[in-house]
Amino acid sequence: MATDWEKEASRAKELKENETFQKILTYIRDRQIQTFLMSDSDESVKRARLIVQALNEIEAEIEYVINTDKMQKNKQGDLQRG
Repeated sequence: MATDWEKEASRAKELKENETFQKILTYIRDRQIQTFLMSDSDESVKRARLIVQALNEIEAEIEYVINTDKMQKNKQGDLQRG
C-alpha cells in the first residue's frame, strides 16, 4: 500500500505531466504578465505580480515533491545495495 508521501509524489508527477494543467498555468501566467506590462493601475500590477508569484510557488512545490521522492528512492536503492 502506498504511503501518503508516495501518493503525494504520484499526484505531483501527474500534475507536472498533465498538459491541460500546464496550459492553464501558462495561460494564467501570460495573462498576468500582460496585465503587469500594460496596466497603469498600481493595484492591477500588484495583483498580477502576486498571482505570478503564487504560480511559481505551485510549480516549485511540485518540483520539490518530485525531486524529494527521487532522492528517497535513490537512497533506498543505495541502502539495499549497501
